[in-house]
Amino acid sequence: DNQSEFGQGVTQTVYCGADNPTKITVTPISTFVNSTNVPGSDAVADTWTPATGSRGSFEEVSEYSSSQYRSYTRYQNPSDGSYEDSKAGYWLRSRNSTSSSDVYKGSSTSSAPIGFPVFVPQVRKYGFWGDYGYYPYSSWVDGFFSGGRDAVPASSTPAKFELGGVKLSDIPGECVGVDFIVSAYGSGSTPLELSDDLNVTEVAVNYAADGTPGFSFDRTTPGATSGYLNKVAVTMDEGYIKVMFTPEAGRLLTSAVTKVIVETQENIIGN
Repeated sequence: DNQSEFGQGVTQTVYCGADNPTKITVTPISTFVNSTNVPGSDAVADTWTPATGSRGSFEEVSEYSSSQYRSYTRYQNPSDGSYEDSKAGYWLRSRNSTSSSDVYKGSSTSSAPIGFPVFVPQVRKYGFWGDYGYYPYSSWVDGFFSGGRDAVPASSTPAKFELGGVKLSDIPGECVGVDFIVSAYGSGSTPLELSDDLNVTEVAVNYAADGTPGFSFDRTTPGATSGYLNKVAVTMDEGYIKVMFTPEAGRLLTSAVTKVIVETQENIIGN
């Protein structure tokens, strides 16, 4: 009937032996996890890689009219990546189109018409005078931004204690072949998950005292549930059983644990 706190490290429970009931020592094992500090980083601006290609000869679209087949759209300057709103130009079938049939001749549109995915700026043959048209390009590769990175603030996690495991010791010889079931509770009546990753609330161990324990995450199912490798380790020798959880198992914070309960049953899970 004695009460004990987790911080004391040791609790005792009575094993109901057939002839000589024996107290078994139950020792929660707390594991200290260091705090971590992750440095931040400054933002890095994008770098623009200009478009490449070989400019061909001027292609006439209209001899007199600047508005014939012309559209307006938001256009990205291939030399520096900047955008120009309401840029005048033509929609083409490809960047190296040189045929009149390759120019979109419908109503002005700010988005690419079906079959005419490429927008090219409208120019005049002699700069400020002459026919209206565009310059085709061969071997065209679009420009692109790369290398950008947002700023990352520094972060840290506090140091903490976790339930690293439970050790049962002073187990009498008459307990060989008995299953021990370990569970933990907080302030409520619902058992806590011993491992977030494995989603288990108890570990059942068959005490064989020969170094080859059988254990399970279900007191009625023989064998360990899949997924336990490198997450739960069970060892035993004469007089003790130790159940340990690795960091990969998703261990409980010790501050959440009010009590550790150990129950026994006849051999069900086996070796």
